[in-house]
Amino acid sequence: MSSSLLPVHPLGNAAQMLLATVAADPAQPALIEGDATTSYGELAARSLGIARTLQAVGVEPEDRVAVFLQRGAEAAAAFFGVLASGAIAVTVNESLRPRQVEYILDHAGATVLLT
Repeated sequence: MSSSLLPVHPLGNAAQMLLATVAADPAQPALIEGDATTSYGELAARSLGIARTLQAVGVEPEDRVAVFLQRGAEAAAAFFGVLASGAIAVTVNESLRPRQVEYILDHAGATVLLT
């Protein structure tokens, strides 16, 4: 998998660590939800797809992208995808009350909301 989407940073970021794990063992389980297992390779592929989509819609490095998804593989892919695009992930807990979510979204400065 190409890591050309990832910004170069001397300490790396979580998306870069994900890709390093994929290089070592892409079939290794990353997430287990009930009977469903998502491998690191699958997670990375989804994440890089999200990163490309974010870049295609104009998200730039350091932009804030809100992630408002239920916990699970899709939320993980979105989180890593935001980081892989160079943007900053603003995770919003799905169990918050609507007023709390509204407050976070109003003050986070997010340019995109992933749901």
